[in-house]
Amino acid sequence: QEEEEEVLEQQEEVIDHIDIDNLIFTDYHHGNDSGMIAKYQEINNIESLMKVTNEYLDDYNHLSKTSMNLVLFEDMVKHICRLIRIMRQPGGHALLIGVAGSGRHSVCKLAAFITDYTIFQVDINTSYTLDDWHEDLIDLFKQCGKENKKVIFLMSDDQFQQEVFLEDINSILNTGEVPHLFPPDIKEEIIEAIKEDSIKESYSNPWDY
Repeated sequence: QEEEEEVLEQQEEVIDHIDIDNLIFTDYHHGNDSGMIAKYQEINNIESLMKVTNEYLDDYNHLSKTSMNLVLFEDMVKHICRLIRIMRQPGGHALLIGVAGSGRHSVCKLAAFITDYTIFQVDINTSYTLDDWHEDLIDLFKQCGKENKKVIFLMSDDQFQQEVFLEDINSILNTGEVPHLFPPDIKEEIIEAIKEDSIKESYSNPWDY
């Protein structure tokens, strides 16, 4: 029994000295121009990672029409790493929580740039209708499925003007689609476009692909 207690004490001591918040894993730490194969691994040098992230930010500002004047700090880089991990997963999704102006959009846009994803956002105004919403969703699904683009659908809480918007987002998260969204002709057009790729991936039903 004394030996068991001693082992437990040793385990507790080890756990107490691990700072979980400082455990960072990512795959972009070599930078965009390094030529090295990206490996998902633990980061032991946060200063080096912040330098690489700043280089990506500079690239983003040079290439984007609207630059982001950000001062990167350690917690922001950690959030970027978490988002990138989610983006790498099929069907990955995240709920970004924070007060207005805390940088949720900026972090997401930079993470998307690092992973070579396109940001898709809806332009909701006073004249925006349910039909506009459905057209935007069809455009989004076409980009992802028919055109095989890497796309992030970014939406803020103040854009959910109608309850059906939230219901459709919930359906996308649960099933990957919105019921009865596509007219038959558009659905057939998409199926024809992805048929060959779906067969290569051993899907009997192209729509499931």
